[in-house]
Amino acid sequence: MENKSEKKSSLGKVMIVFGVVIVLAFFAKDMILKATVTSAISQVAHVPVEIKSFKTSLLKGAAELKGIHIQNPSSYQDRTMLDMPELTVDFDPMALFSGKVHFEAVRIDLKELVVVKDKEGKLNIDALKGGQKEAASGKKNAEVKLRIDKLDLSIGTVVYKDYSRGGNPSIQTFPINIRNKEYRDITNPQALVALIMFEALTHTTLSKLTDLSFFKEGAGGVLNLAGDSANLIQGKAKDILGLFK
Repeated sequence: MENKSEKKSSLGKVMIVFGVVIVLAFFAKDMILKATVTSAISQVAHVPVEIKSFKTSLLKGAAELKGIHIQNPSSYQDRTMLDMPELTVDFDPMALFSGKVHFEAVRIDLKELVVVKDKEGKLNIDALKGGQKEAASGKKNAEVKLRIDKLDLSIGTVVYKDYSRGGNPSIQTFPINIRNKEYRDITNPQALVALIMFEALTHTTLSKLTDLSFFKEGAGGVLNLAGDSANLIQGKAKDILGLFK
């Protein structure tokens, strides 16, 4: 028979092992979710994606992603297409059990979008249109059950690099400076990608290079709702100013 000290020793070892398993599970949770999210974004965007850090709290229904780099296709010498320092999410944990992704609030900080024309005259951003075309064709791998109630979007700059003339590229920089522009009721990831691209490019002179109507149509009613909200606010402001005349 084991004496009391041996039993205590065995119990202590079990508790240590249990504690180690809990700690490993805690860190593995973020690692697994990071890999899942990275793969999901890559499939939607049709280009490689890198996320430096991913922290989530299932109890609080919150996630924080930092150092997000949406990369160019391998044929481009510039590595990064979109530099997104931070993306934060408030989500509904219970919706995950029903196979749905419900984001109550999303905040995206897009530092820089780099548009590249290669030596053959091809644009890197055209790679993003693959997801839009899949969604339009109704392919199953494009049907992701996603809902975003509220999106706050910030965009810093758009950089255009033209390698089509050979040698060093000609470079143009467009300050966009959109801060916390609000959108509501986004119902699929393709609409989110299209919305970001349209908002970034429509404030530049690059519309002559690519068909912005493609991204506008991909964003669907999200842009219309944002426009309606802006018009409503402007109308209310005019009504208020009219009271002082």
